[in-house]
Amino acid sequence: VVNLVWKLDLTLRDLAADSIMDSYTDERRTQARESILASVQLGRVICVTDPVAAAERDATVLANRRGKPPTRPEPAKPLTTGLLRADDPAAGAVVPQGRVGQHGRTGLFDDVVGRGFVLLTTDDPHTTLDEDRLAFLTELDTRVVRLLPPGSTEDGVVDVDDVYRSYLARFGATSLLVRPDYHVYGAANDPGGAKELVDDLRDRLGAG
Repeated sequence: VVNLVWKLDLTLRDLAADSIMDSYTDERRTQARESILASVQLGRVICVTDPVAAAERDATVLANRRGKPPTRPEPAKPLTTGLLRADDPAAGAVVPQGRVGQHGRTGLFDDVVGRGFVLLTTDDPHTTLDEDRLAFLTELDTRVVRLLPPGSTEDGVVDVDDVYRSYLARFGATSLLVRPDYHVYGAANDPGGAKELVDDLRDRLGAG
C-alpha cells in the first residue's frame, strides 16, 4: 500500500506524470509472487490433518525454538525494477531504521525527522545543491538531512548509533536519495553526483 500511496499523492498534486503509476505493478509483481509462494509453503506445514504428523511437527518446532529468543520479522525485500535510478548498485535497497538526534531530541528517524522522500548526505546540502534543486526537493516534501557523526554539536541530524553513515559507506556514497517507502532511489559519491541524482529523479517523475 505504501508503494502505491506516495505515487498517487505525487500525481494528484501534479508533481509526477500519471505514468509513474505503472511502476507499481513492475515493483510489486516479484514481491507478491514470493509472498504467495511463502504462504503456500507455510500452509503445507500448518495445515496437517494427520494427528501423528501434526504431533511430530509440533515437537520439531518446539525443539528448534528451545532456548532461542523470539525471531524478528524479515526485513522488506529490495526492489530490482521500477522507479529506481538505472545502473545504480544502491537502487532498490531498503534503508534501516536507526536512532538520530536533533534539537535536543533523540529517537527513531521517522519520529524525529519525519516521513516522505529523504536525502541523506554527509555533505552540507546547501553548498552541494543549488536553489533550483533544493526547491524541487521541497516541492516533494523531501527531508534534506545532513548526517553528523555521534557526539557532534554541528547543525544537522546526529546519527546516534552510526547506522546511517555506515549504511552510506556500504555503498561508497556520500548521499542517498530515499523514496517514501524506504527503498533507495539512488546514490552519489560526490557533490556533482548528488546534483545528477536529484536531476535524475526529476526527469523520471516527468511532471510538466
